[in-house]
Amino acid sequence: MREITFNGFNLQDETYHVTKFLWEETPTVTQIENNIHGNASVVDIQMQKRECVMTVMINSQTLDQAIDVLKKALMNTQGILTVSYNAQSRMVQAFCHTITPNRNPQDTTIVEVRASFTLLGPWYTEQSPVTWSGTINNTIINTTTTGTMPPYAKITIDVQSGTNAQIKIQNSQTQQFIFIAECSAGDVIVIDNSTLTCTKNDDVVDYSGVIPECGNDVNDWVITEESGQNVTCSVSIVISDLYL
Repeated sequence: MREITFNGFNLQDETYHVTKFLWEETPTVTQIENNIHGNASVVDIQMQKRECVMTVMINSQTLDQAIDVLKKALMNTQGILTVSYNAQSRMVQAFCHTITPNRNPQDTTIVEVRASFTLLGPWYTEQSPVTWSGTINNTIINTTTTGTMPPYAKITIDVQSGTNAQIKIQNSQTQQFIFIAECSAGDVIVIDNSTLTCTKNDDVVDYSGVIPECGNDVNDWVITEESGQNVTCSVSIVISDLYL
């Protein structure tokens, strides 16, 4: 059975059941050259927003309350729309802007509701994390993607030893790299190219270079320490395969 949730709210249970789920076909994708950090230029992929409409049947002895619960969970809310089938899940950032009940005065326990969403990006599937731990020494971590366009990557580095270390992470396919200084034991660095953010211990930090984008298929991530220290850390890379 196909499962559909929005921000964890279940739309396929005894009370709520999606009977139709339609969205616009492949969106227009444009590539724009942007200066994201310093003088470095990268190509930013922008995707035209799409509309998605689902029909939800509500079956409840307390129909008005069930409608109110649905409105509270969906209406004017941005979140993750998830569709799962046969242990496979695809997600998309979405905003629910309209909920319209189609009520029949004679039906006191059943109503059809039309919910309209704007899809704010591509569909994606998160892979299991690729992990590594040890002493940084031109370390290469391999990731792959099965999506239809270059994936997103979220890199988490947990520094376990070292003081004011200088860590460089480069994508060998795109040749883009980011350089983070003053990394010490206990620091947790997170680089997310879906949001173009780099944080250290949850605070946004300055860096040199750019937040590396991914290429199609195989991506090798090369991690080096530039100050000559023996720095140990654990690394986790989560790839999100993207689908139009």
